[in-house]
Amino acid sequence: MPIRRYIRTIGYLLTERRMLIGIMVGLLVLFIGLLLRSEGFSFADETLERYALSRWAFQHPERLLNLRHGPLFVLLSAPFAQFGLRSFLLFNIIVGVASGYMAYRVARELRMKAPLVAVAICCFSPIYMAAMFSGLVELLMGFVAIVATLLYVRQKPLAAAMMASMLPLIRVDGYLLLLAYALYHVVERRYRQMPLLLLGLGLYCAVGLLVCGGAFTPPWAEFGLVHDGLYGTARLWQFAKRSPGYFGIANEIFFVTGFVAALVYLRRARREHMPEVLLVMLPFTLFFVGHSVAGSVGLCGSGAHSRYMVAAVPLMAVMATRGLVLFSLMFQIITKSQGVRRVAFAMAFVSVIIIPLHNDHYPVEDDAMCDMQRRAAALAIAHTPTAGRIFYTDPAMSYFLGLNPFDTVQGRYGLRCPQQPELEMDIGDMLLVDFHSELRSGIGLADALANPNLLLVGLVEPAEPINVLGHRDAIGVFRRTGPAPVNVEHNQQQMRALAMGFEPLVERSFDTDEGLAPSDLVLVGIERSSPNRYLRIDRRTQFALIDTLQLPPASVRPITLQVEMKLSRWEPDENLRFVVELLHNGRRVGRRQTVEFAEPTMPQRNEWVQVQFRLRLRPGEGQQLVAGLWNKRKRGFLVDDYSISIRTDEQGN
Repeated sequence: MPIRRYIRTIGYLLTERRMLIGIMVGLLVLFIGLLLRSEGFSFADETLERYALSRWAFQHPERLLNLRHGPLFVLLSAPFAQFGLRSFLLFNIIVGVASGYMAYRVARELRMKAPLVAVAICCFSPIYMAAMFSGLVELLMGFVAIVATLLYVRQKPLAAAMMASMLPLIRVDGYLLLLAYALYHVVERRYRQMPLLLLGLGLYCAVGLLVCGGAFTPPWAEFGLVHDGLYGTARLWQFAKRSPGYFGIANEIFFVTGFVAALVYLRRARREHMPEVLLVMLPFTLFFVGHSVAGSVGLCGSGAHSRYMVAAVPLMAVMATRGLVLFSLMFQIITKSQGVRRVAFAMAFVSVIIIPLHNDHYPVEDDAMCDMQRRAAALAIAHTPTAGRIFYTDPAMSYFLGLNPFDTVQGRYGLRCPQQPELEMDIGDMLLVDFHSELRSGIGLADALANPNLLLVGLVEPAEPINVLGHRDAIGVFRRTGPAPVNVEHNQQQMRALAMGFEPLVERSFDTDEGLAPSDLVLVGIERSSPNRYLRIDRRTQFALIDTLQLPPASVRPITLQVEMKLSRWEPDENLRFVVELLHNGRRVGRRQTVEFAEPTMPQRNEWVQVQFRLRLRPGEGQQLVAGLWNKRKRGFLVDDYSISIRTDEQGN
């Protein structure tokens, strides 16, 4: 039988329906397999907070009447959470794959060619794939939005409006998508179904008043659009600038192409392409622009976090589907060969899948924050008396402590009077404090160290540096004692002891040329405002101050590097990196580790700041350390008083 006949037979067997079933089953098998092999999970803090809400939702149903918690997500994920964290993560994997299927249905209803591509684009977008191994509520919001879009496209405005009305019950930014669907009703003059967009909030208020009566807090009181700036602000164009990292470079090209093509088609056939513009492009644009504006002014505590864009990915996937087909069609127009078009289509499709798998680490590894919290929880439990309680300022700690966050018998999240914790704590109670949650809790490490009623038991640092609000993050474990001034002295001695024990490896003030390589020597300059010499890293420099260092013989145990420098920069949007590698016989061992001097550690333009961080390593015998500065983006920086110190840790924890 000729080969063409074999190919034709395979083509008959591979119908779109059979391919769809195969893709959906394959995706579920792939993602569940990665989940089972993963040691950690993505977006750790948010995931553990959401897991706690869902895990104890049935024991504390009053938590479902708090719009800040996303009651619809809590209600749907609670059955999964009863079987543990991995089962809870499975819920988001199912929702994520289902969103890909709905994106396919929308693309098919809009008569796009190769609608199956939408499934892969949705599920393999970098930010979306990472979110499927987390407890983020944005996945469910994206699912509800794409289902509402599908119902609208299929001319079912009644059911669509009811579905869209559930968006604010998942996250407050669901109002942005709700506004887009309201505009669709106005443009299409479907005013009769428009009030149903408030059905979800109406049901929520009705149940709240029935259960709580006068104690119920209405939605408009829970979310005031205030300029609190709790998590800082971001630049207006941050999402646009970083969108290739969220959606993937290939998907970025395809969805921009599809976006422009839809506008061109709208001019040619207005009625045919109006649903695509109103129900796909408009919700995506309002959501994207709305978050950009909110992040730029600090609205509702928004810091323009990357996870917000997860909810927009299914809509993006529909636009990118059209763009990918047009991208491959351009090759046919140029070469006048249908075979070239097919090859271009296949390569584009493969790039959508390969990029997140290549660039990100799957299965998901346990991150430094979770490792630090786990060690701090173990230390607190070991020092807690039988009848003692554990107070903690980060809600994620309840998971590692094994506590019900809503049961105050064994422990409690937060302090009612954070500046005087001794008023709520009994003698022997433990308190966990960190920089990470200082703004929310009202108490920081400095406050706890200066309190005469708190004795520092231990300070747990991350294995890799975590910078929070200009500080190197760490968790302090304190015991409540009677008031004693010696506690403050003891705490300060403990902190000084932790800061000591570092042996200098590299020290450069740049006042002399001693210890500088020729490539670094040409970069030394003099600051105009002072006679001090400094290191100038300009746009031609990619690496500077690269040192190959011999580790002490005892460094077969875990070591901690402490890096300090004064830093200034020329461009306000770019960051410098510190890079570390371990070598054995001239060959690299393990992966390269980098630390980015990101906001808010990085200074503003022409402003000098002191930078300090620590990096934990586990070298082997006979290994060398290579460390230095990496100007990845080739921008301009000034460096002074640069030093690297090392401390050999006696314990591996």
